[in-house]
Amino acid sequence: MSNNGEDPDLYLIGAATLTLAVIIPNVKLALWQWQTNWWSAAFIALELLLWYICLLVSTGIGVTTDVTAFIRSFVLGWYGLWENVQALSAFWLLLLLVPAGTLLPQLFYSVFMRRFYPEFRDLAMECEVHKLDNKVLREWELPPSSRQHRLPQDAPPPPAPPW
Repeated sequence: MSNNGEDPDLYLIGAATLTLAVIIPNVKLALWQWQTNWWSAAFIALELLLWYICLLVSTGIGVTTDVTAFIRSFVLGWYGLWENVQALSAFWLLLLLVPAGTLLPQLFYSVFMRRFYPEFRDLAMECEVHKLDNKVLREWELPPSSRQHRLPQDAPPPPAPPW
């Protein structure tokens, strides 16, 4: 609901939805990374900054500005919109709740899998981060279903499954 008590119009809902459609995939990309470095964080921050700059530019292009009709047709209805969107408490509440609701299941799943069913890369990263002895990792055996290359001819047969 807008500040004056009216229902939000199409552009207001579109601005909120498009903002969420930009933020959620970027945060999802950050969650799917195995190791975050400053390059990936900088690119994600740059994309969000570019989105904000585009919002400010499209909001500032009004009817009286000296811009061609072609460009103005793309931002028709956005004049002064972003200030109205930012003034809504519902927008900021949605900005907190929708990403949390969409990304928490993935976060819980990945934490659960890394905690109770870690893969070799998870164990290797844990040894590297916590400076643990990686002797056990050197002796780790991959199951035949996970191997990408065939075993050499003189390799010992894989052990039988425990069940």
